[in-house]
Amino acid sequence: GLPLEEKTLADDLHAAGYVTGLFGKWHLGQIGPEYLPRQRGFAKQYGHYNGAIDYFTHERDGGLDWHEDDKPLREEGYSTELIGRHAAQFVRDNAGQKPFFLYVPFNAPHSPVQAKPEDVARYAHIADADRRTYAAMVEKVDDGVGLLLAELERHSLLENTLLVLSSDNGGERYSNNSPLFHHKSTLWEGGIRVPCLMRWPARLPAGKTTSQVAI
Repeated sequence: GLPLEEKTLADDLHAAGYVTGLFGKWHLGQIGPEYLPRQRGFAKQYGHYNGAIDYFTHERDGGLDWHEDDKPLREEGYSTELIGRHAAQFVRDNAGQKPFFLYVPFNAPHSPVQAKPEDVARYAHIADADRRTYAAMVEKVDDGVGLLLAELERHSLLENTLLVLSSDNGGERYSNNSPLFHHKSTLWEGGIRVPCLMRWPARLPAGKTTSQVAI
């Protein structure tokens, strides 16, 4: 897990008066309660501790890995959709109350490659079956981001909220990382260079690019 002497961004923002929430994959330790999100700066937690959970059963290695406020939660639904909906609810609950920091690490499109049949059907033009499913998984992330944008707009927060969208690594073998070579799990640029998009209309000029290194 993340060493306990390390402070997180959530620690600092919580101390500054922000309401802090994590919705999605934690993956930073669970050997003891002191490593869990609610002890690392997050007032609200929803989602899973490990990666590579089953998108429908929310299990990993035969055991349930779905939690709310660090307590086991049994809930039906496709995990990407659930994360998006609950994250949007967090915005509704806190809009106009206090400033908030919302961290939404979707598990998708991490393996296992699983999607709802009706979503896969929209990609019938893709020949490879795994790529069809992968495309449907990515679309659900898009939908989740769209829910958050719509909720911010509904509460007149879209102009003065900083949104950051990035990835932890290049796309899997089912994706196209052109013009960079190769994919996730390699040290080629296609495996380690990713897009990072920031949106804050009240402060950041539209259309600007930067070569600043980030990690």
